[in-house]
Amino acid sequence: MLKMISNNHRKGHHQHFYHQMLVSSHIGGAAKLAIEIHEHAVKRYGEVSQLLLPKGGEAERLAFEKRFPYINYKLDWLQSSNRLMGSLANFHLQLKLRKHGEGIIHIHSPFVYGAISPFLFLSNLKTVLHIHLDFKEKELGWSLRFPPDLIFVCANFIRSNVENALPRRKGRKTKIEILLNAVDTKRFFPSNRSKAKAALGIDPDIPLLMMIANLAPHKGQETALRTVAALKKIGHYVRLCVVGQERDASAHYSNFLKKMSAELGIDQNVQFMGFRNDVPELLRAADIVLLPSNSEGLPLVILEAQATKSVVLAAPTAGIPEVVENGKTGYLIKSDDHDGYTQTISYLLRNRDKIGKVSENAYMSVRDKCNIDHYCTHVFEEYRRLLGSEL
Repeated sequence: MLKMISNNHRKGHHQHFYHQMLVSSHIGGAAKLAIEIHEHAVKRYGEVSQLLLPKGGEAERLAFEKRFPYINYKLDWLQSSNRLMGSLANFHLQLKLRKHGEGIIHIHSPFVYGAISPFLFLSNLKTVLHIHLDFKEKELGWSLRFPPDLIFVCANFIRSNVENALPRRKGRKTKIEILLNAVDTKRFFPSNRSKAKAALGIDPDIPLLMMIANLAPHKGQETALRTVAALKKIGHYVRLCVVGQERDASAHYSNFLKKMSAELGIDQNVQFMGFRNDVPELLRAADIVLLPSNSEGLPLVILEAQATKSVVLAAPTAGIPEVVENGKTGYLIKSDDHDGYTQTISYLLRNRDKIGKVSENAYMSVRDKCNIDHYCTHVFEEYRRLLGSEL
């Protein structure tokens, strides 16, 4: 397929090009989805896609290891308050993009889009903005002063703020498309949980709780630790794996959490695992996944957990209630309510059949509604409409 498309280029056949613009050197949910869209493009259409990456960090290392085509850019320069520096960086980027001809630039942050939007006309590309987090109307106003051709939002609840932030102008109206996040069910799938625990060196008979998120106060690791301590007091011995790293180099919050764990008397129950590349295997081992976060969009880890038949307990934040139906496909509990998390986990540990029913419901839901193949197909259908051509 790659050779055929290369031949089409040489014969002069028209071929659009697709740019996925990652906006962090770290690999979070938005970056994972951008990479999935890139891989879908290459698989279906050949060498017609590349990544735009901030220089240095996990994202560039991954692109290098997987041999993804990519262009580096300096994020701080693009967003510089120095107008000359910002203009030069943007002009240089647009020149690189023009070399590939017509196509799509898909930008995965409103703030990066806002910084480069005055210059995007130079690239001759259709513009797609993807909003993955819950931003307020005032936060979005500056970013959307030059509206893109299309906006994807990761959950329905985000739509109204985006609509209200768009400038009121006559003429063309920016389309807003709801695109629920999705998971690759070929990577995230259930297996024998006891064997998965044993592979991690964890006693299969001990209930395993897991939290996978950046270490940050808004993510709710403190609630998870207090929950483990409360469970221990009422006679439930559980293990908690805290997966993720702190993005602040000072590691202040990481150290705080470890100290808190010791003070609560649960340092033997809690394992801080740091950044991991084996998230599917970790989730296949987890009985329950916690995300008591007070700020989100629609976290991929929830869908990934549901796809591996781990039961999700999460705060009813942002788009989470759109994929977690309380008591049916998971449980919704306020972010700071560690008593609520404790009582729900205690109930599940005493009623193991309920774990099976909830996890099965969630698995069926995510398989049918949040499949990555359907997700990418939808993206390219919208690309086709923008470009006015068949892909």
